[in-house]
Amino acid sequence: MWSKGGHDPSAQKGMDWMERNLERSVRGYIGSVKKSLVCSGVQKKRVAAEIEDDIYAYAEENSVKSIDEIVTYFGAPETVAESFIDPGQNGEI
Repeated sequence: MWSKGGHDPSAQKGMDWMERNLERSVRGYIGSVKKSLVCSGVQKKRVAAEIEDDIYAYAEENSVKSIDEIVTYFGAPETVAESFIDPGQNGEI
């Protein structure tokens, strides 16, 4: 199973196509969440790091095989971004 960062280079060479594709899809998902956020770049990075940690923990615990499983569990990127909005801050986090 794949995990966030710190891959052993020899192990990464053995990573199959599906795992690489999933990792690429997760990066795209997180990028979509960041694009949907209305906040400073610093806040976007903080939220993205939090989401990334949550996604990789969920994926490891549940042997996730596809981005669809992640979207089903966490929601669409726009929905995830909306969950960080503070109603008292004019739509910002």
